Amino acid sequence: MVERNETFEARHGIGRYKVPVENDIILAAFEYSMKKIKQYNEKTKGENTMTDLQKLIDEMEKKYPGMLGEFANISNYQYNTFVEKQHDYGPGNIMLGGNVENDEDVKLALKGIVIRLNDKINRLVTLTLKGDKEPKNESVLDTFQDISVYAIIAQIVANKKWGK
Repeated sequence: MVERNETFEARHGIGRYKVPVENDIILAAFEYSMKKIKQYNEKTKGENTMTDLQKLIDEMEKKYPGMLGEFANISNYQYNTFVEKQHDYGPGNIMLGGNVENDEDVKLALKGIVIRLNDKINRLVTLTLKGDKEPKNESVLDTFQDISVYAIIAQIVANKKWGK
């Protein structure tokens, strides 16, 4: 079992990272992951546990290390930014006062996300197709990142995990 202030090795994308276990959330996530791995290993009774997907991931990481590495870097950056914004704003701005237990509230939240996505797409059109000057407040890449994160948020809301 890993204790606080120790490290454990995690694999994400094309690298392995030493992750400090410095708070209860990381510790709980690690313990949950280890429990799932143990259950899977018991279920497969020691058979080769490398899945076809893992083989494909390994193959593609060797073939396209720059592209897949950049995908992992961008994903990690967006995750970290998402965590910081959730710390600052909380989940209420997406659910509009509702909760994910109520299907009507989920539909309303998804409509709100679609409106935000529409705003971002219109901004992108203005910046890339109609604009010939560099924006002062938000870059084209910032807008792409926002669109990506809103798409993930929509999936979290649809799966009724938002705010949980």
